[in-house]
Amino acid sequence: MVRFAVAVLAAVAVASPVAGDEASQRAYSKGLVEWNASGSAQSAMAHFTAAVQADPQDAFAHYHLGMARASLGETAAAIEDLRTALRLRPDFPIAAADLGVLLVRENRPAEALPWLEAATAEPRLRGRAKLMSGVARLRLGEIDAAVEDLRAAVALDPTIAAEARYYEGVAESRRGDDDAAREHFEWVVREHPTSAVAFEAQRFLDGAGSGDRPYLIYAAIGLDYDSNVTLETDAEIGGDDLQPSDNADGNVHFRVGARYRLWGNENTALTAGYELFQRVYFELDEYNLQAHRPGLRLSHRWNDFFFGVAADYDFFLLQTESYLQRVSGLPWVAMHTGDWGRSELSYRLRWNDFFRRPPDSAVADPDGDIDDDVLDSISHMPILRQYFYVDGADRYVSAAWVFERRNPVGDGDELYAYTANGVELAVAWALAWQLSAQAEYMYQYQDYDEEGRVDEPHQVVVGLRRPIVERLFATAAYRGLFHESNQFPYDRHIGSLTLEYVF
Repeated sequence: MVRFAVAVLAAVAVASPVAGDEASQRAYSKGLVEWNASGSAQSAMAHFTAAVQADPQDAFAHYHLGMARASLGETAAAIEDLRTALRLRPDFPIAAADLGVLLVRENRPAEALPWLEAATAEPRLRGRAKLMSGVARLRLGEIDAAVEDLRAAVALDPTIAAEARYYEGVAESRRGDDDAAREHFEWVVREHPTSAVAFEAQRFLDGAGSGDRPYLIYAAIGLDYDSNVTLETDAEIGGDDLQPSDNADGNVHFRVGARYRLWGNENTALTAGYELFQRVYFELDEYNLQAHRPGLRLSHRWNDFFFGVAADYDFFLLQTESYLQRVSGLPWVAMHTGDWGRSELSYRLRWNDFFRRPPDSAVADPDGDIDDDVLDSISHMPILRQYFYVDGADRYVSAAWVFERRNPVGDGDELYAYTANGVELAVAWALAWQLSAQAEYMYQYQDYDEEGRVDEPHQVVVGLRRPIVERLFATAAYRGLFHESNQFPYDRHIGSLTLEYVF
């Protein structure tokens, strides 16, 4: 459910003509300062109550008191305060908007509709008022009118597209059009995975929309062909010959995983997850890899901003022996910038601890004497990314700047420390026949601290994804790595086909 931000409401209220006396204005102004400073409505309640007592005819005093009570869960009292504010000042769109929201939350949609309509008198409120009007009509069973309001909401305010598309999916589901509903839910999950409604959309996709299942289970199996498993250099595999008989191989891989929602509300979600991955080569079995990844995700929305942090622990085995453990942390913030895109800033911190050396490879072991711990490192990677929407958020181009600093830790060797700058470019496009396409290009300039080594990896990834039957998806992808270096150049081409099923 969408709610109007307290800061925005206060700004609109303060910008409007004030009718209350000076004592009342001082009291609720102090309350607003206290609320913003402490983040707690409870600390501001005394000031708002004093404002009402100083001037019972001050509509703004009743309004702020009502908003504080709503924040504290005193919904019935908050509704009466907002009604009083509107009785004293009928031309009060922000109070009408919040009264409509509270009535929808209390499952009184018929009462909410007139107030939400009144809220559209304020241009800044029209989009969200239409959204809540759509939700109210949906609860009244007026499916066609609800869809009309939800689509109008997106046209007025593209930043609420995730909520609107989610509720439009609910509307189509109730109308019996499962294909249309699935299209909306898939769009929400794909384009706004960190939004508060994405989890609920995924529950509908999993067939749990009418239940209380807080978890998601998935499984996938795939087939790869890898032209350069051991990362042999161009010099050793004959220049342009990318498929030497002793270096190329195919593999079968599978993964299973689950996510569980530990806690959440309309704007915040805390989830825990676990994934198991296994890759088995047909011939080069010394490169068989198994990975275990438990992790936590916390996300929160505030107006057009999204905040979050991800934490993962990875444990890898080569064949049946412990190979590597890795701990990663990723705080991030995203800002939606209307109908033309969104901006993201993240910072990844990663610690690598090797239990054993990698298998023989010219790149990993140029001198044949690498120790188990020589690659131990900690890396810092800030990323600034901008998405530009093209005819909607399911069609976009994006560009990112990536910085990385890798430092040795423990017995790690300075030989493998470097500083890198890079760019990432991507295009995503929704195609006909339920196909979704994505292409990425990544480049880094890696300047190593020792030996004058400079690496310039270029990576290209192209993929196509399509649902086959309900809950079953097929993905075909190509990954090309062109690793230029003054010491260890190599190329690698990987083609894959994967089937994924969501339970």
